Amino acid sequence: MVCTTTGFVLTKNKNISEIWQKIQTGLFNDMRKESGQDYLWKVWETGQFSYPSCRVEPVGGLFTVSFIFKGEQRDLSIHLDCDSDYSYVKKGKKIITSLGAWGESVHLTEIVLKALQPLGKTYMTDNGCSDEWREVL
Repeated sequence: MVCTTTGFVLTKNKNISEIWQKIQTGLFNDMRKESGQDYLWKVWETGQFSYPSCRVEPVGGLFTVSFIFKGEQRDLSIHLDCDSDYSYVKKGKKIITSLGAWGESVHLTEIVLKALQPLGKTYMTDNGCSDEWREVL
């Protein structure tokens, strides 16, 4: 079993372009902060960060955001068609995020969920192998 750092946003908004733009902006801003660089091209020059890319799957309401953060290759999954998942935490329509639970996964999930907060309330578990959820403020 693979443990993940998992989060979700309670929202009816499933606009992939809007969701991607918010995630991309949140990651960009954090990469600039973490690298100490003002300009994005200087962030990429460090080799410790990469420009995030987005791959939309043809079925299943899934897209993946791939990037390097502090030298770690990461793939963040975004699920749009799993509204009944985590209903024991909160019922409703959701955007669900999932990232392997290692390295900077908690930090990155918090950054992504904070970027998505204009869409609705956000919740996360640091370790998807447990049932300890918290609201991201």
